[in-house]
Amino acid sequence: MTSNETRLSLYRALVRARELENGIISFHPYFHSAVGEEAVVVGGAFGLRPDDVYIPHYRGALAANLVRGASMHRLVAGVLGKVTAYDRGRFFSEVRGRAEPKNFSTMGGFLGTTITYGAGAALSAKLRKTDEVAVVVFGDGCANKGEFHEALNLAGVLKLPAVFICQNNQYCISMSAERGTAGRIVDRAIGYGMPGIQADGNDVEAVNAALLQAVAHARAGKGPSLIDALTYRVSGHWTTDPAAYQSQENRRSWLERDPILVFENRLKAEGLVTDDDIKSVHEEAASEVTAAIAQAKSDPPPGPEELRPELVYAAGGR
Repeated sequence: MTSNETRLSLYRALVRARELENGIISFHPYFHSAVGEEAVVVGGAFGLRPDDVYIPHYRGALAANLVRGASMHRLVAGVLGKVTAYDRGRFFSEVRGRAEPKNFSTMGGFLGTTITYGAGAALSAKLRKTDEVAVVVFGDGCANKGEFHEALNLAGVLKLPAVFICQNNQYCISMSAERGTAGRIVDRAIGYGMPGIQADGNDVEAVNAALLQAVAHARAGKGPSLIDALTYRVSGHWTTDPAAYQSQENRRSWLERDPILVFENRLKAEGLVTDDDIKSVHEEAASEVTAAIAQAKSDPPPGPEELRPELVYAAGGR
């Protein structure tokens, strides 16, 4: 049973994620925001061991790596392309490069490839005879790509220690899932010989419970699991996308189930936090984000000395 101290740590992580997302939105016109989806981002990473491999969805990658122990300052520096970033400013992106050992913060040039990275990391753990688990998060659009089938089929056949989490925000850029996805994603699990878990993606405790259940299953040598965490993209595809293709009524209904509001109301009802406590947690997180952004903005950009031959192609050169 989860202790109240752990639940409060989970709450603080959720608020830090929200404040970080809002901080990046304040200056980045093309940021892929995970506001409203933090329960999946945080709940899908909280409680993993340091040696477990975690591969995030691009939407929420910063916040996920924050949960995994990355420096907020260095993550923001990565968005700004500064030399103090984990990738030394080479990629000028919020999602490329590593944060900490085995704390992956990377994506391929084509969405969906990270699902195969997760299967590969799980295969590596099995071949090395460790009890490490690989967790990979992806969007509902990626669940319709060939990489999804290939990775889950391989993981199912070989009983790899993997957890596949679909951050199902019901939109693939401007296409709603009901127009592009046949049936429920969770129902696909049976075809790959693995458990399927349907989780409330706006309830951080529900997502985290599903994660820990799946991780225990994998660590015991029983193979992979698929978690379908249903949430909603309450913003546009990127910061300045007005999302005119979304139903405003539907959006409002999901905003009423904001994951932070849901968790705060629960903790208040149980007497674990007060309104003053909540205000303090938000203020502390906002202050941390403001300081990280200010520091990153004042950091120097990378110089020629940061280039190495093996990185020329990756940086876009020929």
